[in-house]
Amino acid sequence: MSRRLNSLSLLIAWVLSMCMFACTKDEGPQIYNTFKDPADGKTYRTIVIGGLEWFADNLNRGQMINSNVSQTDNEVIEKYCYDNDSKNCDRFGGLYTWDEMMAYGSEPGAQGICPDGWWIPTDANWKELEMTLGMSNQEANADQWRSLDIGELMKVKGSSNFTGTLSGHWFHGDKGFYSLNQLGSWWSSDSEPTHAWKRSLGKDEGGVYRALSSRQYGYSVRCVRFASQDR
Repeated sequence: MSRRLNSLSLLIAWVLSMCMFACTKDEGPQIYNTFKDPADGKTYRTIVIGGLEWFADNLNRGQMINSNVSQTDNEVIEKYCYDNDSKNCDRFGGLYTWDEMMAYGSEPGAQGICPDGWWIPTDANWKELEMTLGMSNQEANADQWRSLDIGELMKVKGSSNFTGTLSGHWFHGDKGFYSLNQLGSWWSSDSEPTHAWKRSLGKDEGGVYRALSSRQYGYSVRCVRFASQDR
């Protein structure tokens, strides 16, 4: 009888260990942290990649305005919600012009509209993230579509847990919304007089797109801080 019990115990222990291994394997190499914005109570998932802790959700701060109204320097954070539907900001985050995102400053690495202790990622911060995930230095310094698979790691369900949602964008030309579920774009805080560096992920692209884009577009925003910062 005791031998049967011992065998049964060993079998149960083996099944449990295999289950734990399978569950852990599916979760990927990183574990989400959370950050609650004291300004509005919204909670964001965060993920540590390299030396930085990144928002794993798009920023959703501010007051929604209609797409035919321009974001202006009026001391109010203004955001566009895809199709002028506030529920889309809850799902995908807000869309911000570069100047609005930067709180009408221009210093790379500025806090902009991020919560206290966080900042708008620089172009170099994006490169650090990409190279941590396996992109070469040469690829990181190039523009247009780079690498063949790093973008897949950064998309929703990608193993980096960056959770890059394809949230579309707002176009200043006709003040319309485009590319939801097809393309996601995020600003950096590095700019030239009329353009700034951005990153994009595409539904049918495995790489990461880096280019200068007109600061008048409305794109998504991620915030970063040093990974060692106390939570």
